[in-house]
Amino acid sequence: MISVAKIAKHYGGTTAVDDVSFDVQPGVVTGFLGPNGAGKTTTMRMILGLDRPTSGVATINNRSYADVPAPMREVGALLDAKAIQTGRTARDHLRWLNRAGNLPSGRVTEVLKMVELSDVADRRVAGYSLGMFQRLGIAAALLGDPETLILDEPSNGLDPAGMRWIRDFMKDMAAQGRTVFVSSHLMGEMQQSADQVIVINRGRLVADVDVEQLFTSAAQVIVQSPRSDELRVLLVDHGAKIHQTTSEATVGNESQGMDPAHSALRVAGLGAPRIGELAAANRIPLYELTPEQTDLETAFLALTEQETLGVEALHDRGER
Repeated sequence: MISVAKIAKHYGGTTAVDDVSFDVQPGVVTGFLGPNGAGKTTTMRMILGLDRPTSGVATINNRSYADVPAPMREVGALLDAKAIQTGRTARDHLRWLNRAGNLPSGRVTEVLKMVELSDVADRRVAGYSLGMFQRLGIAAALLGDPETLILDEPSNGLDPAGMRWIRDFMKDMAAQGRTVFVSSHLMGEMQQSADQVIVINRGRLVADVDVEQLFTSAAQVIVQSPRSDELRVLLVDHGAKIHQTTSEATVGNESQGMDPAHSALRVAGLGAPRIGELAAANRIPLYELTPEQTDLETAFLALTEQETLGVEALHDRGER
């Protein structure tokens, strides 16, 4: 398990990571999401002891990475797939790492087969594609057969077949009981791969939920009623958030002579069944009750937009 407790990183007057805490559990694929510059790679580097936190602590199985006696046997990491000597062959690169970690000699052949690079293992890596570099980096992470995998953008540069391979690979590693922590900007891939997601923005934790909870929190329902003002108050009193009051249905109905006051509400925080129950209990007629389909990208953008707006409001008030 990876545990991050109140970790922060400051570079002079710049805050890269700001008081972030979370746990990454074994047996599931945990996605680490955030816009470019959000602090994902810095956080991973602090977990791996490559950057020293300004404050807070990060541990792997209750120990800091520096205190792990045989790091390659406990933790496999991919941060920069192209950070290797390109004059070497893939096999030579892995043999060098294998000797450094005092690992069994046969492991190199095993991991090359696992990442499907056996046929090109004796070619100089200078001629590799980005996707092949990614596979080689994953092979290096697997050399010690570690219980914890930390992968920074492992799908970057992979073709569709490669993306399917990395998706199946991560799920298989998690199914074996390993801790799998993976950052990505590819929302479609994370939607298909991750069980849990941790979202950061501007160095701050935004969400730490399972994927289904994230979808539920971001789901929206279009509701239209001739008593929309009354319905708005009712739904807000029950925890809903009303994001806007326009919809294609409203525009169409206006063209058919419907009162513009019968505006549609875009509702978040309550599902369609609950909205229908509340409207029925209060005898409020509904003309439309349409759940909108939500994907991970929509949920992610909603979360980061809310966080950005909140931070900007604090700046405006001089509270940050």
